[in-house]
Amino acid sequence: MDQGAGAVGVGNLAPGILSESTGGALAVQASIDRSDRDASGRIPVYVHSAPGTYLYCPVCPTGGMALTWFRDRFGQPEVARERAEGVSAYDQLTGMAAGVPPGADGLIMLPHLSGAFSPEYEPAARGVFFGFTLGHGREHFVRATLEAVAFTLRRNLELLEGIGASAEEVRSHGGGARSALWNQIKADVCSLPVVTLQGTEAAVRGDAMLAGVASGSFSDLDQACAAAVRPEARYEPHLETHAAYEATYRRYVELFDSLRSLFRWTEPPLAAPEGPGRPAPLSQWPREDVT
Repeated sequence: MDQGAGAVGVGNLAPGILSESTGGALAVQASIDRSDRDASGRIPVYVHSAPGTYLYCPVCPTGGMALTWFRDRFGQPEVARERAEGVSAYDQLTGMAAGVPPGADGLIMLPHLSGAFSPEYEPAARGVFFGFTLGHGREHFVRATLEAVAFTLRRNLELLEGIGASAEEVRSHGGGARSALWNQIKADVCSLPVVTLQGTEAAVRGDAMLAGVASGSFSDLDQACAAAVRPEARYEPHLETHAAYEATYRRYVELFDSLRSLFRWTEPPLAAPEGPGRPAPLSQWPREDVT
């Protein structure tokens, strides 16, 4: 499992450590010594590669893919410049978002473009932009997207905290960890330091560490971790910014809860008659392969 390898690759080997990966999806990893902590069954749990440890791994199917979706649909100028000048379209978009204040001037996004899994299982959930006005521009939508993933991260951290999985920092990996702005937003929203490691592809490093232990190059994962896992940057939460995010976060949670019954509208009833102009059920739509 790539999330298990990623947890190894950031040194998430024992209780008291949390990590998160913002790749296509958003996944959170917590090392816990028991498999029965979550009586509700809301959190996927796996046997960890670290001996005597289990990995709790809540997932949101759309993490970094939400920003990719925005880039592909609305970031044509940035994509064109990337092709012409080699300047990352992602860096251009997040640079725009850096000029927007926390809370995106009242614009809130729900990032569930592929349904919601954790902390609330709602496969019918869809993406939402709420509260936009004539005064909002593309930069606000990018900022709201970055914040939405951070809000989802916080909801899952709160879920893990409820079963005794808490930590003093979050170790971040995946493509999203390359964005200093996104890392800072996560730190401010969650009120926890976010630490990035040298080399964002933690799963590859974790696989190499496991291979090193299996081949005898390392005596155990602790030795492999000491040799291979090196911090790169640490993003401390800003207390004033965290306080400013509180109201927006509560609105984010309330917005999702308020829309749960309406999300069922996204799937036409199976018995509904087909006809001109009537969309087919989502299960029959063609799917794009996303890498």
